Amino acid sequence: MGNFTLFNNLQQLQAGQYLYYNNETHELKLDFYYKHLHGNYHNLNKEEYYERLDLLYKNVFSRLIESVQGRPIVIPLSSGYDSRSIAAMLKKLDYKNVICFTYGRPESFEVQTSEKVAKKLEYKWYFINYTDKDDWYKLIRDEKYLFFASNASSLPHIQEYIAISVLKNKSLLPEDAIFVPGFCGDLLGGSYVPWEIISCQERLLFKEGVEDYVFSRYFNLDNKIPIEFIKKIRERISEELQKLGSNNIKNVLDFDSVAEAFFTNHKVSKFVVNALRPYEHFGYEWRMPLWDKELYEFYYKVPLQYRIIGNKIYNDYLNKKLFSQLGIDYRKRSEPITLLRKKFIGYSYISDKIWELLRNIYWKLNPNKKGQIDFNAFTILYEICKEELNGITHSYSSPNNINSIFSLWFIEKFLKLYFIKGNH
Repeated sequence: MGNFTLFNNLQQLQAGQYLYYNNETHELKLDFYYKHLHGNYHNLNKEEYYERLDLLYKNVFSRLIESVQGRPIVIPLSSGYDSRSIAAMLKKLDYKNVICFTYGRPESFEVQTSEKVAKKLEYKWYFINYTDKDDWYKLIRDEKYLFFASNASSLPHIQEYIAISVLKNKSLLPEDAIFVPGFCGDLLGGSYVPWEIISCQERLLFKEGVEDYVFSRYFNLDNKIPIEFIKKIRERISEELQKLGSNNIKNVLDFDSVAEAFFTNHKVSKFVVNALRPYEHFGYEWRMPLWDKELYEFYYKVPLQYRIIGNKIYNDYLNKKLFSQLGIDYRKRSEPITLLRKKFIGYSYISDKIWELLRNIYWKLNPNKKGQIDFNAFTILYEICKEELNGITHSYSSPNNINSIFSLWFIEKFLKLYFIKGNH
């Protein structure tokens, strides 16, 4: 959290921070030049939002097209709306030099939808099969990548490494290709609005408090962690929240703004955006149009009622004004399941156990369970980590939470070995 890293004597800048050094006085100053807070909300109806977004998306993607100067754009295309919006806008603006790819299990709904979208838009499309165990071993044996991609503060991104490696080794991508992923769109769309707001139980937020909310929602910690460590973690959470104005929370809008800003400063900037490292590792450039300043500042001013499930401006605009016009308005498979959890189950230790039980039941009963749930073939990596950890486990270890066991593997089997070998 904050400016800390895994190394005692090394710190990092957070999203929106600057470091100023005075040559004469040798003074160091660390401060925020930008905070990802919401506010100054629009008072528009949906049609007015759509009109604004038409202009805004055109501006964002015109800048993207100008910046790539005709080079090939490569889109990691899933079944979701974020990456699909990139493909759709490039089509709408008649940019033809586009390559799409997806990965995972061949029977996955992600693969099926991705292929349909690419075919409809007349873009070249590749599929990379993730069921070969040797490919996962190559990933976890690539010490140079793992250390580079951790940035001393985050878990290395594992999802696209195999795909990019295969595409490059088979010479399926031009050397000057630029990757354009759909990172962060779901955050703008309202995916992290507290379920208490969605289910009209805002009173629970203030009963709990923003520090408890952040700790219970964003931290999946082993129940064996000593109480003094939990106390230290909560102290750091409190320190970071205070920097974002948690002492001045007066209403549910303030609460949501501070909680999402914490999420942006920590998970989004340090983990999600860190997913760009595989592109750099293999020698490619990247762009992030869905994190364009004009776009996210617009969504920071969209009121809560237009950011919750069932009434999202983000989803409605893309479906009605972009996807339907191009014939790619396929429904996201996860929407009903997400709605069920947020509206009726919520997030807590107990609800997480209930949710995991329901997922496991669904997994066992569904004939296409691997294509529905384990679509990225993460169970293969889970089994590798479990085997190499040789009995070292924790309470959140399950195939449905690959980042949890992989973080344990990364610390126990990579970092410790890395420093023992003297590669520091």
